[in-house]
Amino acid sequence: MKKIAYLGLDVHARNCVLGNMDDSGTFCGNREFTTSENNIINALNSIKTKVKYLASVICYLSSGLWFPHSEFRIPSLLSAYFVVAL
Repeated sequence: MKKIAYLGLDVHARNCVLGNMDDSGTFCGNREFTTSENNIINALNSIKTKVKYLASVICYLSSGLWFPHSEFRIPSLLSAYFVVAL
């Protein structure tokens, strides 16, 4: 298992793209999926590392990502990049 993953999540109304880079800077691929609570959580959980750093872009028109069935929340910051440790 890798120690650290650097993830980029681009969220749109209909689809998302999650990119993955390991702690040595090697690009590990990306995946595109339909935007939904379960799909985002499953995509993040599919990355097997001890620590995940997530940078995301969410449109200022959204109120952010909030998953009512979990403790997981990503606020919207006016389309700015932000990083959270997962």
